[in-house]
Formats: sequence, C-alpha cells, structure tokens
Amino acid sequence: MHLVEHSKYPLGDERREEWTRKKHWYPIGLLDGKVEVHFLHYHSEEEAATKWYRRAKRVNFDKLLVIGMDQNLCTEKDMVAFDELPFQKKVFFSSKPLKGKCILFMKEFAGKGQVGDPYRKAHLFYKYLINQFLDEKKSIFL
Repeated sequence: MHLVEHSKYPLGDERREEWTRKKHWYPIGLLDGKVEVHFLHYHSEEEAATKWYRRAKRVNFDKLLVIGMDQNLCTEKDMVAFDELPFQKKVFFSSKPLKGKCILFMKEFAGKGQVGDPYRKAHLFYKYLINQFLDEKKSIFL
C-alpha cells in the first residue's frame, strides 16, 4: 500500500474535499496500483499507514468475508466481476435484482440507483446477512 495525493477518480477527490470542509482532511492509499482506500477516520498519512499494516497482519484469509455494495458509480459489470471473485465467502448488496451467487437484492433500495448508507441503515444490511445464514438452500456461507 502506498499513499497518494489524489484519488484516481474525480468523484473521490470531490468527496474528500467535501469531507474536509465538514470534518477533516484524510489520506488516500492505493493497493497494488488498483484498489483505492479512503482512510476517512484518520488525520495523517502516518496514522493511516500504521493502522493499515497493523491490521493487515491480523487478517485470516480462511475466515474472510468479502462485502461489496452498489454505491459510488458501481455498474452491473462491476457486480458481475465481484460475483466472480475467487473468495468462498462473499456478499454483494444490490439495489438491482441482478442474478448472481453472492448478490443480495435489497428491495428497500429498488429504483434508487444504489443501496443506502450501511451505517444509517445497518438494521437492513444485518437482516439480509442473517437471512443468508439461516437459509441453507441458498446460503453463500455454506
């Protein structure tokens, strides 16, 4: 992971600028030149890097649950690509009724273009996850 001055997406820079006006500046990291991480809760590059490397050491890939959601300009192509990722335990929260082994259509967000804020609407996301655990016929966790 290396830290970068700007997002590779115009929307990323716009959102960081807006966050900075309301709260504080935050660092952006790039993983393997591909995956961008916005460290919203950190005030310095040093703090973000320290926390990232400390936490990365604790990741157990045998128990990993990979989560995605259709936000931030996510396309149906992105959802299909996520569904094809080689992780056994993965879930993708979608506002669109797209077919896929790990794609969970959230009817509450149908027609809205993206799913809602997972912090403010956590009860809905947990409901869908719990239903996946309980439904042995279609569970992505078995």
